[in-house]
Amino acid sequence: MNPSLTTTWQNDSTITEFAPNTVHYAESNVTSIAALFGTVIASLLPVLAIVVLYLVIDMPKRLGLLAVFTASFSMSLWLLTEGRPIEIFSATAAFSAVQVVFISTNSGSP
Repeated sequence: MNPSLTTTWQNDSTITEFAPNTVHYAESNVTSIAALFGTVIASLLPVLAIVVLYLVIDMPKRLGLLAVFTASFSMSLWLLTEGRPIEIFSATAAFSAVQVVFISTNSGSP
């Protein structure tokens, strides 16, 4: 990295001189918002998966949706957490297993 840029970013008054229209946020604020976003996604994705799988009757469509929801869950864990690959794999396997059990015991909406 260019040493002059490193020193430029260490001094707030210099930052506003070169980028006056730039907004700077504290790292703790950004981390808190990201954690909140991750928590909301983690809470809503399983519920959304079950509701959608309940409403779809056709089994091939359900299996396709299961793959989409499982991939979405895995990608959200990968992007929004600092989990190790084994932790992400384990959580994804558990999520997928719950969906498979739901599909196999529920024939769809009445």
